[in-house]
Amino acid sequence: MNSHGVRVKLAVGMLLCGVVLALAASAAPAAKVDIHGFLLNRFYFDPGTAHFETERIGLQASAPLADDVSGLIEWYYHPWSTTAPWYLESAYVDFKDKVGGRLRVGKGRSYVFGITPTGGMRKTSEYGLVSELFTQDRVIGLQYNTQPKRGVAWGVGVYDALNLGSRAVADNHVAGLAGNSHLCDRENTDRRALEAAARVTKQFTPALQVGLSVREARLSSNDLAFLRKNFNRAWTSRAKMRYGLDATYRGKDGLISNAEVYLARTSSLDHLAYALLVGYEPKNPNAMKAYVRWGVSNLNLSAADVDPALPASTDPSTDPVYIAAKKLSDELTADQQQLMLSLVQPIRPGVWVELAYIVNGQDTLTPGVKIPHNDVGFVELCAMF
Repeated sequence: MNSHGVRVKLAVGMLLCGVVLALAASAAPAAKVDIHGFLLNRFYFDPGTAHFETERIGLQASAPLADDVSGLIEWYYHPWSTTAPWYLESAYVDFKDKVGGRLRVGKGRSYVFGITPTGGMRKTSEYGLVSELFTQDRVIGLQYNTQPKRGVAWGVGVYDALNLGSRAVADNHVAGLAGNSHLCDRENTDRRALEAAARVTKQFTPALQVGLSVREARLSSNDLAFLRKNFNRAWTSRAKMRYGLDATYRGKDGLISNAEVYLARTSSLDHLAYALLVGYEPKNPNAMKAYVRWGVSNLNLSAADVDPALPASTDPSTDPVYIAAKKLSDELTADQQQLMLSLVQPIRPGVWVELAYIVNGQDTLTPGVKIPHNDVGFVELCAMF
């Protein structure tokens, strides 16, 4: 489809969404549609690739549809993307029950597995390696979450299974210099499987909360083909399990911390990832905040475990198709580490500046192959309106 056709479909889709929400809101005389948005402008200061970038623009419409029902639609626009700049971030309706529980129907963040990486939870503009692996992408389906009772809350969900895919680590959007790829769960695109998830949290003290999560699905044919192409052509298992343990801490002295550990089974791949965020948030809302995040992805692979179904080639050393496929396989099968440093300075209510530097490390399994340096630093202005 040409770019004009894509723009037309997106415009029609947005118009229809707006009309549906407006009609639903009109059913309640007191309903009011609220419009909100934000924008992120960055300056990347990497040597040789320094440039300004409008990273993201978000537009949101929400409305109460009844005393116990509300709806929300949110679109993201990424000006740097040449293939899919528009992204439907959320489109859901919430139903509240008499005991404070919430049933969410539609598309949005997952609140039934791991620490949900909203801006207020992840603290930094960038998600970080481990969130990108398991919790960043949105889900489409049903989610039910309870209010805490005696410090315990729980949630369950059924939704279109997240697909296997790749994401560039700390991508600064410079052509030819995109961040190295890593394996991750991505938003569902093939609609061939469902996934079930559950989460329970316990508030042990006013400062400390601990959570346990589980998620299960069967790999789709496309998922299995992705693994065979990039990991091992002989893999046949469709197993897909995710287990999570997390903890959040917020002290009265301004010290905050989030810790996450995830164990995963993906076909014949047993892997784990963990992350630790430590930060300081002064009581003065105008004071600078500081954060450090360390994340690790360990695939537990040896060179003997990797046998990807690379494209046939008469000259692998010069064939661009083969070289690209081999490069992706080398990156996806590598263990990865990431250190993120961040300083956030509020300027006005809803406006702040973040200085961030991200150090990435990869351990390839192929002798003689060295993944290029891809650390990223930027200054970002965020404005909410």
